[in-house]
Amino acid sequence: MLKDWVWRFLVRIVFLSSWCVFSVLSLESVFSSLFLLILVLLLILQMSVPLQTYIGFTDGACRNTQNISSAAWVIYSPSDELVSMHGVSLGQTMNNIAEYSAVIELLSESISFGIRSLIVKLDSELVVLQLNRVYAIINPVLLRLFLRVRLLECEFDYIEYQHIPRSLNTLADSIASRMLNRHLQ
Repeated sequence: MLKDWVWRFLVRIVFLSSWCVFSVLSLESVFSSLFLLILVLLLILQMSVPLQTYIGFTDGACRNTQNISSAAWVIYSPSDELVSMHGVSLGQTMNNIAEYSAVIELLSESISFGIRSLIVKLDSELVVLQLNRVYAIINPVLLRLFLRVRLLECEFDYIEYQHIPRSLNTLADSIASRMLNRHLQ
């Protein structure tokens, strides 16, 4: 299961640590070698266990005529089971603020579920490019939301942002639209 180079490395470490035990080196160096061996073994075990990567979809919606917006997010397990889906009405904001708010809510809820590995899929290409540090952020409100996302990212072992077409984001899109309609009634 482990790669050949990992096995060769382990054999070398074991050989070196056993050499230290049988040589005239101090007891302190023997213990430090064994500590290093244990640390390497734990690291290799951690590398060999794949992360359970969850998939999150987000969408922000805005109706300029009524001047309201909403955010929605959906979480799927690694086995494609629906874990959670929610939406909120945000009131008067711009569309990009709604998109960032959806990402923030998704990350917050994922953290509360104990999710450590997440792929976030959204249909806002601008937000994806900003979160992937391709585009700079000039708007101070968006910058503050961007920094909030960065703080939440610290709770994850792995996080990735992917742009998808709107046609592949139908559930989050329909929840966001439903939240807008509910707010208008």
